[in-house]
Amino acid sequence: SFTEDGCPGYVARALRGLSGSNPAIAHHTFYRTCRDIRHPISLRNERAAMRHLLRIVEGVIDLYNCSLTQDVKDLGDEGTYQQFSNRRHAKIQVRGEKEILHHFALWARTALDVMGVIERELAIEKGDVELDVTFGIGGGAGVESGT
Repeated sequence: SFTEDGCPGYVARALRGLSGSNPAIAHHTFYRTCRDIRHPISLRNERAAMRHLLRIVEGVIDLYNCSLTQDVKDLGDEGTYQQFSNRRHAKIQVRGEKEILHHFALWARTALDVMGVIERELAIEKGDVELDVTFGIGGGAGVESGT
């Protein structure tokens, strides 16, 4: 985002450390914000963060005494979980928590897969891996071989 003086916010925050007397940039803080994030520090760090997130989420999922699938099945039993009952509402709440946890687990796994693709593309560009493009019966392409 640009400030009134036309300077990007992250540059203004960095300049504040050099010249705190400039009133055009004095209202900015020196600390980075999520708006300053453009690129990961490294794929290794990003991969470690996603693995850590995945371990945490899977650990919390394991703390529940039944699975998300069981919760969905249980909520179909209106004899045991009667509509508008506290028991049903509690089950709905827990099901929602599990859905969110499963979403973040899928998100972390997908991010790890994408990082794998990025790493392979970088290796190909560097010449560390040779890409042999062949089309088989199924139409699939791309067999990599180390050089």
